[in-house]
Amino acid sequence: MASLFEFKRHVQVGCTWANARRRIGGQFQYRSLLFLALGAMVARSYRASTLLQFENGPLAIAMPPAATYRMTRHAHPMLHMLASELFSNLFGEPLLVQNPFLAMTKREAADAMKAHLGVGRFEKTILDTETCWNLASRQVLGAITKRIGQPCGLCIPCVVRRTALPGRDVDHAVDLTSKKDPHFFDADARIHVDADLAWAHKLTASTYGPERLAFEAPQIIREAVAHSDGKLSMKSIFEIERRFAFELIQTFPVPS
Repeated sequence: MASLFEFKRHVQVGCTWANARRRIGGQFQYRSLLFLALGAMVARSYRASTLLQFENGPLAIAMPPAATYRMTRHAHPMLHMLASELFSNLFGEPLLVQNPFLAMTKREAADAMKAHLGVGRFEKTILDTETCWNLASRQVLGAITKRIGQPCGLCIPCVVRRTALPGRDVDHAVDLTSKKDPHFFDADARIHVDADLAWAHKLTASTYGPERLAFEAPQIIREAVAHSDGKLSMKSIFEIERRFAFELIQTFPVPS
């Protein structure tokens, strides 16, 4: 995979959990900082002054589709600012954490990748990747079964991935982009995509604009603006999220 991206040198870091026990469910709350710390360690070994973490704008900004969602903030501008300060202090010299994809949707990032690699290499590369939360699970959202290693098609990362790769992706256990899928009308299966679609239709309404977003947005969105080093404004966040909203609407039909 590294050779496809023309990396001259590729560094991988592995680890084994001390207790050697398999973890079932739950979250590793420290995961984001752990990965950044590993990246900072490698960057420091090369005397690099910048550490890049690639994440599309909507997931980096962490706008929740509804108030009941707790979004991960693994690439949030505030986290990058705090991590930059921490690593710079620990190493005694500047190390800046940045996200080159902050102003892009995942589809826009994928299109840029295709333009760089060419269609053939792009198609081969994406078929070797996955983003699913439930990849190691046999069962998702109650009664839906799938094979281990198959993306579920239902979780938020799968929903975002489908908007980026319409019609040319790996096989998912459930395909909510098609009304022919047996689970298309299953309300339990649709819980995340329907939340996203409700948010998308709200954001793309002619009466909705940056001012309303600024009034309704949770504090984490204001923190994204405040800690983006001038890269984000409420207007630019509205434009990024609105482009993503149109992509969602184009990708996932509404049951009728």
